Amino acid sequence: MATLQIPKITYKDKKDFKTQGQDDEYKICAKDMNEIKETFNQSAETIENAINELDETVEETTQSMKNAQTSEANAKSYMNEAKKNKDAILNTLGLVIEGDYLCMEEESK
Repeated sequence: MATLQIPKITYKDKKDFKTQGQDDEYKICAKDMNEIKETFNQSAETIENAINELDETVEETTQSMKNAQTSEANAKSYMNEAKKNKDAILNTLGLVIEGDYLCMEEESK
């Protein structure tokens, strides 16, 4: 899965342009613009990392689910074989108890 990349603010850090008589409340300083840029870029990186980690987790979970399905199928197959073996053993045991198995062995001699 492709990694997400959020566009960043890439202009060079700003420097104040000195103008006499401006009230600080009404002007935007280089410090303000640089803080906006830094905050945005940090947020974008955090979002990118979180989404990419989430993508990795989804892929790992999907693979785990596939492995679990394979394990379940293997377990069912094993249980079916065990049931067949149990049935064969019980059948043989029944023959032995009834004496049929012993008779069969004597006849084959």
